[in-house]
Amino acid sequence: MSSDEVMVTIDKFSLIAPDGSLFASKRIPEHLKVVFDDYMSSIPKDERVYPWEVISRETVFRLKITAETTQADWREFSRKCQMVLD
Repeated sequence: MSSDEVMVTIDKFSLIAPDGSLFASKRIPEHLKVVFDDYMSSIPKDERVYPWEVISRETVFRLKITAETTQADWREFSRKCQMVLD
């Protein structure tokens, strides 16, 4: 590859349900957070099941989602994945 060429790596993130099934996939982890939050808001708190997981296809990093997972945790996961791909 010459110095004039640019290699772009695009990650894809998967949201995995507690039973191990694929729930959703997006290119930006924060978009999965929106899907996750929307889904969980439809379930009574005492019936929610954890842990969920977000997996980066390219970096293979994982974010374990529990009831205590914060927005900062999501941001840190996204930042870490992005830094590896830069």
